[in-house]
Amino acid sequence: MLSIIVPVYNGEKYLKRCIDSLLESTIKEKEVIIVNDGSSDSSEHILAEFEKKYNNITVINQENSGVSAARNIGMQYTRGEYITFVDCDDWIEKDIYTYALDCIIKNNADMLQFGHSVVTDFRYKKKENKEGITIIQENIINQIFSDENYITPSICDKIFKREVINDLTFSKEYKYGEDITFLYEVLSKSSKVIICKKIGYYYFMHNESATQDLSKISLKKVQDSLETIEKAFEYSGEDIELTKKIEKRIFDGLMAWSQFLCRYSMVRTNEIKLIRGYIGQKVLRYKVRFLVNPYLSNFWKLGLVLTTRYGNMLVIFSGIHAFVRKVRGRIK
Repeated sequence: MLSIIVPVYNGEKYLKRCIDSLLESTIKEKEVIIVNDGSSDSSEHILAEFEKKYNNITVINQENSGVSAARNIGMQYTRGEYITFVDCDDWIEKDIYTYALDCIIKNNADMLQFGHSVVTDFRYKKKENKEGITIIQENIINQIFSDENYITPSICDKIFKREVINDLTFSKEYKYGEDITFLYEVLSKSSKVIICKKIGYYYFMHNESATQDLSKISLKKVQDSLETIEKAFEYSGEDIELTKKIEKRIFDGLMAWSQFLCRYSMVRTNEIKLIRGYIGQKVLRYKVRFLVNPYLSNFWKLGLVLTTRYGNMLVIFSGIHAFVRKVRGRIK
């Protein structure tokens, strides 16, 4: 049996699409565990109707405690030998769980990742489905930081063997990026994982998404997005190559936030000021390590050389980099 855990918070606009896709899934043995995390809209009523109508749906209502707590509660109610997660504004391809479960059982793997597409309010481009799988049995955690056979930092495009995650929980320390810290633990315990190319999950990025709204960008979000990457150092051991790749991923995160600061350079709110200070301190902390990192180009290293405690030149360099990429894209 496959147990599907769905945390819900104020998801009234998207719940029906999400749950309908799960019910229409071709997999026969499934249970849907939905945790209503203190929603203030009509989500609780919608979920009650679904639970009344379908005997393979279980709804748990709790006070608002965050997505990690909701997933942890959901895991306690599961009965399946395999577990997966879905966010309430997303949906799945009808046959993906049948395909994925058959594959993970045949290969006796601990985790399987399938392909995904990102959908926005303005654009929906379905990716071409590709066949083929890759089986990874060595240096598994390295694949999070690899360009080839890349393991994404999400948990929703994956199926997990229950015995691997049975004693794991999602960290409540992080409000953002909690998926990746969970994955570090899963991969460190796994002896075989499968990457398959078949598209099966659709992430919906709507206007209310925190990444789309300046008012929802906080120092906490920035801190969590970087500190959850830093947690990977706990699993790198003496692997120098992995350590350098983790540093490169931290740098990429810093550049993403630097580009954000460049875009809103005229904004002078206290929160933006705090974010600027935090990013600047983090760049200086890693400056020496970044300068000798083989995965960073000379362009970025020049920006690092020019960066001091009096000014983070990488904000300007990230703006230049984004502008050049935009111009090149238009020329192509």
